[in-house]
Amino acid sequence: MKLSRRTVSLGGAGLLAAASLGSTAARADGLITDLMEGSDEFGTALEAYIYGYPLVTMEMTRRVITNVAEPKGTKAPMGQLIKLREYPNAEFRDVTAPNADTLYTTAFLDVGDEPWIVSLPDLNDRYALFPMLDGWTTVFDVPGKRTTGTGAQTYAITGPGWEGT
Repeated sequence: MKLSRRTVSLGGAGLLAAASLGSTAARADGLITDLMEGSDEFGTALEAYIYGYPLVTMEMTRRVITNVAEPKGTKAPMGQLIKLREYPNAEFRDVTAPNADTLYTTAFLDVGDEPWIVSLPDLNDRYALFPMLDGWTTVFDVPGKRTTGTGAQTYAITGPGWEGT
């Protein structure tokens, strides 16, 4: 069984983004320049945006996809697999910017109370990837042909701070 955990420092990213905007904003006249030079509120707001944007995007995607009583088409309740049988077309809006050449299998798992055990069957050398994302859209593991091979595999997906066997 393989478990992966990843910690990301977003504070530094926010400061880096604010610093890179500074040179552009300094050339501009008006409110942006005043905010950048006059207070710390702009930098704080920028960091909050950088931290929160992926959480909001992921939550809205989860709500759109899981707000059904039973699996149907591109939607299914929490903890149930959604298997797309066709490539997404231009009208597909359930997920932000899906790949047009990817057959998706998706699920949202609530790991707040207990872990989920996910078993992948032997894929007989077929190409497949199973990226796992957290609420910030950070890919914390990608089982599949390129990383772990195509044999049968089992994963315990746990929430933060979970302890057990």
